[in-house]
Amino acid sequence: MLKISHLSKSFQNQPILKDITFSIEKGGTTGISGKNGAGKTTLLRIIACIVSSDGGDILLDDKPLLKKNNHELRRKLLYLGHSPNMYPGLSGEENLKFVMSLFGASDSVMDIDTALSTVGLKQHKWKLIRNYSRGMLQRLVLAKALVTPWELLLLDEPMAGLDESGVVLLQQFIEKWQQEEKTLLMVSHQKLWLEKYCHQILHLENGII
Repeated sequence: MLKISHLSKSFQNQPILKDITFSIEKGGTTGISGKNGAGKTTLLRIIACIVSSDGGDILLDDKPLLKKNNHELRRKLLYLGHSPNMYPGLSGEENLKFVMSLFGASDSVMDIDTALSTVGLKQHKWKLIRNYSRGMLQRLVLAKALVTPWELLLLDEPMAGLDESGVVLLQQFIEKWQQEEKTLLMVSHQKLWLEKYCHQILHLENGII
């Protein structure tokens, strides 16, 4: 489903990623481990087309992902990162509606009320998210994955900011998506946690896998 070939990236002449090459099969769960600062987030953000690469190719379903004006192909991806990437002046419900519009989805995969209830935020759906705690924001991020029709989910340190019950909820979602044969790419510095859920684990160190 996803094929990455000879990907490279530098910041201020410091190489972060060097000749990264790997592939992900459809329906599988792949983990990328590595220390903090190893470049895991940069790699995911390049795949999500948030950050540009210096070189290399990415194919999604055998189509070039890094090509300009490739909006339809990019809609197959959902990136859940360290920050919610939502509008603080909108409510939780309004943000989810906006996310749906970006995917061109007139109907969500799951009803928004149901999604917010599932992540424990239904009673806060009209509250502006600038007033959410970090844990609530991370739960809202999970709700994004429930209402959008993604085909490849990119999870960047998904347990960060979640309390114990939030981590349990995340793990339930991962198990559900795996039962549905969804394709997941997760990065974490917690290799033991990745080993519990991933079909393959790649280790990123010194910019090399």
